Formats: sequence, structure tokens, C-alpha cells
Amino acid sequence: MATSRVHLVLSSGGMRVLAYVGAVQAFENAGIEVASVSACSAGTIIGALVAAGIPGEEIEQLVLETDFPQYAGRSARWARLVALRRWPFAPDSPPRFADLVRTKIGPGTTFADLPRPFATMGIDIVSGEYLVYTKETHPEMRVADAVGIATAVPLAYPPHQVGERLIVDAAIATQSPVWLTAAVEPFFEERLPIVVLRSAPSAPVQTPRRLPQFVSSLVAASIVGGDDLLIRGNPRVHIINLPTGSVRTYQFDLDPQERARLIRIGRSTTQDAIDRVDGDFAAAQLQVRSAAVHLRGRQHVTSARADDEIAAWAGAHYAQQYLATPARDLFISYAHEDEEWLHRITQHLQPLVAAGTITIWSDKSIEAGQFWREELYQAIGRARMALLLVSPSYLGSAFIAEEEIPALIRAAEQRRTRLTWALLSKATYQSTPVAKLQAAHNLDHPLDILEGDDQEKALSEIAKNIAAAF
Repeated sequence: MATSRVHLVLSSGGMRVLAYVGAVQAFENAGIEVASVSACSAGTIIGALVAAGIPGEEIEQLVLETDFPQYAGRSARWARLVALRRWPFAPDSPPRFADLVRTKIGPGTTFADLPRPFATMGIDIVSGEYLVYTKETHPEMRVADAVGIATAVPLAYPPHQVGERLIVDAAIATQSPVWLTAAVEPFFEERLPIVVLRSAPSAPVQTPRRLPQFVSSLVAASIVGGDDLLIRGNPRVHIINLPTGSVRTYQFDLDPQERARLIRIGRSTTQDAIDRVDGDFAAAQLQVRSAAVHLRGRQHVTSARADDEIAAWAGAHYAQQYLATPARDLFISYAHEDEEWLHRITQHLQPLVAAGTITIWSDKSIEAGQFWREELYQAIGRARMALLLVSPSYLGSAFIAEEEIPALIRAAEQRRTRLTWALLSKATYQSTPVAKLQAAHNLDHPLDILEGDDQEKALSEIAKNIAAAF
């Protein structure tokens, strides 16, 4: 039976992303549901509208009527040249694309309010880290604010500053972030096909003869090459290249007729792609799967593929194996007053660590200088299982009760992360969320009232239950 749901990835592309509106309409016409949306850069503008449940026809009307130069906030050429002489090396006028989204979906709409899971991103140029924004990581964040961060193009607009972070448009490092679907996929029971929309502007094929052209080609090759490795390494990914022709990234003054043409291109090209797989992207992925496995020599490469493509397919095979690596992280949640118990339990888990069965994460893993709160939430996101060390100190911690335990429970509900716990000492836990979780040992005997061998047996029981879960 043909699938009717896909994860949608919207690549960067400036004004060329208007073609994505037609692609969304093609999915609607074919009865294919967009289950989630992941996007970066300008793709985030269209992605936020789709995630908010706005029909393609309404989005088309919006982009045809919008005065994009007004929202682009571009300064005069002389002002941009002057701005390059001082920080932030861009005119001090951020884009107002966030206002466009805010007007359409509502100023207070948060990630948690969206009917479809939505993920977008920026990159911190101080630390070099990708920053991902989703319902899970930032449930109360306003979607329009995330759009503002995702469209902070370096040199064109000032970075978005949060504390020590300087966040800019992630398109400087990735244009088609297919891996971003990993941030929304835990909301679904099944592994759906992933459809990547990207613009394919026409450009003459030529060797760069000037230094700026050469540098531009180097940057573009590194970005596209990195994206392509992960795209080709995932058999569930389908790319739809939309031929946007000579439309330039910053051509904000496109007239309505040209915008309508882009939308038609997106609609017809996507409809052709849907027809080629008979509306069943899930079935089509089985044909792709065989292309990136066991490339030990030429005899495993079909004659239809040129010899110089062997390395690319080998790289895709590597990516496939990397992406398929199962999660092994055990997250240990504890109160600092119980640090000695953390040490005791970790000792009993060391054979599992040595065997490569698990890796252990606690806040001891946070190094000096790291953003500890973000590191903690990222660790919860990676964890396959969490062990809660419960005591009066643990239940009395405001941070644990108000932030850490709710985050762990969301992980259990949304990503099926397994939660278990140990009772270190007598505590009134019956009215807390912990009471509903499966314990890792006999709760009739808190660990601190046991002595000698009995205590060691209880600790070993906890370690065995964790080993069985992995």
C-alpha cells in the first residue's frame, strides 16, 4: 500500500525557495501528508508556514502579495560597504522575515503550538556548534523568533546574539540538512520517507579564473559535498531538484509574475517526482538501498556507474553505517548530595562500558566552559535509557523537579527513552512522577539501609537490569 506521509526538508536558497510553495501544493493534490518539516535559512520561512498547517493555496497568495524588499531590510550598497569596516561587518538592520511569519501564524505561536513537528537551526560562530530549535528543545520559543535566527545571513545582516553566542544562518555550513529530521522523527512510530526540496539554479560549468570565484567554489563544494554524503548515505532520502533557472538568491524585487512562475515550477517538478514513484516514496527507497552497500571492489559496482563514482558511493556506505549506529548512552540523573552513590553505581556499570555496551553520561561529563544547561538537554536527547537516583535531596531539588524530570518524561513519551530508578534512601516519592516508573531493584529495601553483601547484590541487580535493557 502506498505511503501517504513524508518528512519534508526545505533547503536554503533565498528567493528561490518560493518554488517550495508549489511543491507543497503538489503533495496536497496527491494526498501525501507532510508529517514534519525541517528547514534552514530561507527555507525556514516556508517551513514555518507549512508546519503551522497553512494550506499551500494560502501560502501562494501570501508570497504573491508580499513586498519582499520591505521585509528584506537591505541597505544601500554604499551603506553595506561602509558596514564591512566595523563589527558586525553588516548593516545594523536585521531582516524582518520573522514579521512576515508572525503576521500569518500569530505573534505568540510557539513550537509546542504547531500542529506539525518543526525543526530549524542556526550556527554559533563562536563555538562552531549547530543549534537546533524544535518542540522538544525549545517548546516555549516563538516560531517567528527562530525564523529570525535562521535567516541571519552573515555580512548581509548582523548575527543574533544570546549571551556569549553569536548565531547566524546555518546555510554557511549546510544547505540541505537532511539529518535535522532526527530531531522530529522521535514523534513518529514509523520511519517515514524523507523528501528533500532544493533549488537547482542554472549556472555555466566553468573553471574559476579569479580568486573570489575560486574561494566561492571551494566553499560551495564543501557545503554541498558534506550534505550529499549524508543524503546519499540514507536510503530513505529522496531529492527533488527544482529548476529555478537564473533567479538569484537575493533577488527580492521579483515581480508577482516571476514568483508565480517559480511556484508553477515547484508544483510541476514535484508532481513529476510523485508520478515516478507512483505516490509511494517508501517503496522507491528499496531501490536506492542496494546502491550503497558492500563496495569492496569493482565487481560490486554496476557498469552503469562510472569508476570515479566509486569513492562517493563508498562514502555513502560509510555514512549509512554511521547513521545506523544504535544509541548507547545511559543518562544518570542525581542530586549532588548523592555523588558517592553515583560513584558506587558507576563502578558496577564499568564492565558494560568496557564491553562497549553502554556509555555513561552524568553532569560530571560537562567540561569547564561548556553551556551546561544545553549540554544536559542534548544528553537527554541522545540517551537510550536514563537512571534516576532518588533520595530526599533528589526530590527536593527545584531544578530536578521542574526541569530535569519533565525533560526525561518527554523523552520517554516522544522518543521511547527508557526510564528506570533506584531508591537510595527512604523518600516520599509516591506522589511524584517517579512513582509511575519501573524501578531497577526491590524498593522495599532502599540502598542505604542495606549492608555489606546485600548492598552489593542490590547494586549488581541494578547493573543487570540496565544491561538487559541495552
